[in-house]
Amino acid sequence: MVILICASPSFLAGAELTRCNAFNDAATTWAAVAAGSEEPLPLHSLIPPVLLPDGSEFKTWEQPAEHRRTFFVAQNHPKAADDNPGTEDRPWKTIGRAATVLDPGDRVVVKEGVYREWVRPARGGTGPKRMITYQAAPGQKVIISGSEPFSGPWAASTRADHAQSAKAWMAELPATLFNGDNPFAERNVTANMLTCPYLLTRPKVKQEWSTQPPHTLSQGLVFQAGRRMKQVADYEGLAESAGTYWVEPGGRRLHVRPFDDKDPREAGFEVTTRPFAFAPEKAGLGFIRVEGFTVEHVASCFPMPQQGAISARQGHHWIIQDNVVRQVNAIGLDYGRRQTFMPYEVPEDTPKLGGVGHILRRNAFFDCGVCSMSGLGTIGMLVEDNYSSGCGWQNARVWESAGIKLLYLKHTLVRRNVVQGTVNCIGLWIDHSAANSRITQNIIVGVSDSVGAENLGIVWEATYLTNLIDHNVVWDCGSHACWLLDCGELIVANNLFGRCAKLPVFNPPRGPE
Repeated sequence: MVILICASPSFLAGAELTRCNAFNDAATTWAAVAAGSEEPLPLHSLIPPVLLPDGSEFKTWEQPAEHRRTFFVAQNHPKAADDNPGTEDRPWKTIGRAATVLDPGDRVVVKEGVYREWVRPARGGTGPKRMITYQAAPGQKVIISGSEPFSGPWAASTRADHAQSAKAWMAELPATLFNGDNPFAERNVTANMLTCPYLLTRPKVKQEWSTQPPHTLSQGLVFQAGRRMKQVADYEGLAESAGTYWVEPGGRRLHVRPFDDKDPREAGFEVTTRPFAFAPEKAGLGFIRVEGFTVEHVASCFPMPQQGAISARQGHHWIIQDNVVRQVNAIGLDYGRRQTFMPYEVPEDTPKLGGVGHILRRNAFFDCGVCSMSGLGTIGMLVEDNYSSGCGWQNARVWESAGIKLLYLKHTLVRRNVVQGTVNCIGLWIDHSAANSRITQNIIVGVSDSVGAENLGIVWEATYLTNLIDHNVVWDCGSHACWLLDCGELIVANNLFGRCAKLPVFNPPRGPE
């Protein structure tokens, strides 16, 4: 099947929310990809070469890794301590210690363990041969967790003016558990999000976000023996089923009804305490490699802003590969030029190379509440061989509800990714002002819908320049396989769409000017 959509919706041409439209020009994009180090980077072909819609090659800056120095973290080593020199026989105890020490060209190898910390890189590298590398030891299970064990003390659950839930228990959440960030005190949709100008003309959406779960629920997650519990909206919800929890307003008292109605004093609980697992505090760092970690149990808000369990924080030239991200409240990975489009006026201090040149490959995402991967402004980026499963369990009606979401793509290649079993969200969603980008050889399968969401395979929205969707498979979804909304000059060619409830390709009439 070949479809060429020729109409060019001019009303989109002036929209600019990310300072990305300058990168519509190919020369500007590839100059940015070649920048960021002392000398312009040599760009080279992929093997085999891959073409973009304008007939030019997609090229990469990546070079074989080189390490000036290698340090070690091993929390289970009998001599581990953060005042050690970080050698293999006298390793550091935390990854955070490494993050304060590493300089361009350095690598840290992290050995097996569960590291309950927010890793905050203090600096980035200066080029492809002087990257800063965070690497899990090959063959070892290295977990960065956003949760802490919690053992109460527990007491029988009570609530004034409510019938007592005989099978529920309660405990205080001490301030010392959170180090300043208590996700149980914050709503999934933040107060700032409710001031978004978008909502001025959408009162029903604002009402839903203000009054209905999951948007009104807390950002905190609770796990029993590693199994995620279900948050309920009120105290009475605990009586309906086991494996649930409720948080009192203010986020300081937790009520749980354990799975199998088990005595909580005999069950192991964990509660999320951190908004990130790996994210710099400073925006715009470049040339960082994150490889081989398992990241789990992170509490973050619904987008906007985009805040992933792993966050490039408006950085550039990161390589994020071979990681597993699982059981997070909202987004697994964010990697864009901006983390929000509020305010619409882009700050002047937006990092010059933000969102440029990232390579995201062979990462696996399981059970991310809203979105596995999301980037607002992606320039000269390679997104390949990633896997997403079970994304969207929050049933949220917010932007970025998708297995993979990319906005403002400029000369970006998205290939060979698999999105499987999304729940109440889109499989692959491309949004706003893309230019010369290609979506190819991806597989979207099993897009499910239980509460009325748009269970679409591929969505491409609000784009007026030439882009290409080719050689993808969309199979078994409850709506259209490919939905094109307000698009022009978009080529849809040689895809396999099947077992979808509606049309293979749906191109509704363009919206008002």
